[in-house]
Amino acid sequence: MKIFLFLTIGFVLTLSSCSNIPNKPVSEKLSVDELAKVIKSDTSFNSFYEHLRREVDEMDDIKKATFNEVNYRRLFKYVKFLKDTVYWKPLNEKWEKEWKKEYGIY
Repeated sequence: MKIFLFLTIGFVLTLSSCSNIPNKPVSEKLSVDELAKVIKSDTSFNSFYEHLRREVDEMDDIKKATFNEVNYRRLFKYVKFLKDTVYWKPLNEKWEKEWKKEYGIY
């Protein structure tokens, strides 16, 4: 029951923090006001945005056009999902046990 409660709280927090993030393509910079609003709702967006801007600013126009449909909200939600240890830790432990059972230690 506690795990369900933590997952529910985490899911609600993720949805509420992502709702403040604009649907702007990552090829466009966020305004200072937009950025301030998002960082106020989720401070982890700060490092995400810094890293993303560094990567996008180094791209040429053709690569930017390729990723034009990727927006801040979807990408941030995906990155948070990848970092969700509550979801991934049990799966990684399961996969590690299966690997050791099947292949042993290499």
